[in-house]
Amino acid sequence: MALTKCPDCGRDVSTIAKACPNCGRPMNINKDGSVVTIQKTSKKIKAQGCIGGFLTIVGFMLFSLGPEVSPEVMVVGFLLLIVGVIMLIWSRIAKWWNHD
Repeated sequence: MALTKCPDCGRDVSTIAKACPNCGRPMNINKDGSVVTIQKTSKKIKAQGCIGGFLTIVGFMLFSLGPEVSPEVMVVGFLLLIVGVIMLIWSRIAKWWNHD
C-alpha cells in the first residue's frame, strides 16, 4: 500500500482510498484533473424503475377514470397500478442489494 499527498490539504493518503480522510477530496482523479465517477447502478435497474413509475402513473389515471368509462378500463388500470408498484419496489430493493 503506497501513500500519496492530498492535493487539497497535503496529508498522506493511501492510494487505494476513495477520498482523503482529512478533507474528503475524491482521490480517484484522472491525469487531466477530472474526477472519476463510477456508476454502480445498472441501466437495467434504472430502466425498471422508470417503467414502474410510468406504469404506476398510467394505472392510477386509468383506475380513477374507469368508473366513468367502463369497468374494464378500471380493471386494466388497477392491474397496471399493481404491476408498476411492484416494479418500483423491486427496483429499489435491487438498487439497495447491489450497492454498498
